[in-house]
Amino acid sequence: MADETYISSPVHCDTHPVKHPDGPAVNAAYDARTVQGFWAYLCESCFSEWGIGLGTGKGQRLIIGEKPKPDPQRTRTQIHALLEAGEWGMAEELAGEEGLDKYL
Repeated sequence: MADETYISSPVHCDTHPVKHPDGPAVNAAYDARTVQGFWAYLCESCFSEWGIGLGTGKGQRLIIGEKPKPDPQRTRTQIHALLEAGEWGMAEELAGEEGLDKYL
């Protein structure tokens, strides 16, 4: 899982109303697991207080908009760095359906 994901429209923080029941809705900046163990959409403030971090099994930063088309040279550089670090699974995930052979 990447540290970020793209969404088409904003979502509200699930936990902010607990902290500020009379306050306005706040847009979420993360989809993350909390220290309590459940997953939630979290704003910056709630992520700082209740989030456990970013990455696989932890959470992702939400980016509103369309994911940019990948740059093949950048992808090649990233895959080589992942392979050098021994992160074969992440390299395969980044290569996608095209497979690692295209980038080696």
